[in-house]
Amino acid sequence: MQEGNLEGGLLLLERAHALAPASAEIRLNLAKALLKGGRQDAAKSELQVLAKLDSREPVQQEASKLLQGL
Repeated sequence: MQEGNLEGGLLLLERAHALAPASAEIRLNLAKALLKGGRQDAAKSELQVLAKLDSREPVQQEASKLLQGL
């Protein structure tokens, strides 16, 4: 994604998420990529899961901020 290949990056993140669904960091990166790709509904769904984590978690805090911006 950093090299401009959004679709390829999204595909890799979706695979990583499928392999490690409990990884909050992967889910957050997937949500960010979905936002960049204009897929707000899918990103919102991922962010809502992260927003339910412990509020002391940095991932939760970032997800909450991103949700507020939607």
